[in-house]
Amino acid sequence: MTNEPELTPRWIGVIQRRKLGLTKQQVQAELVELHRAGQVEGQAVDVLALTVLARLRKKNPAAFCEAEKAGADWEAILEFMVQLIEMLLPLILK
Repeated sequence: MTNEPELTPRWIGVIQRRKLGLTKQQVQAELVELHRAGQVEGQAVDVLALTVLARLRKKNPAAFCEAEKAGADWEAILEFMVQLIEMLLPLILK
């Protein structure tokens, strides 16, 4: 069992999530980098989710392109990211 939120986009499996970087470890690493750069405090969680997704897309554009072609439900992915970030923020802001 993982510490990740229950909501996982139905179309996307573990392998696809890993390809996109939608794992607790990768999202946490991106948030830590943003925090060190002073870009976390005062930001809305949905803005942070979009920022992290954009950073992950830059790191692996092919995976995001593949997800887009497969008909990714980006609203569900964004909701997942918001929940994941809400879980991680208290740990990062300690």
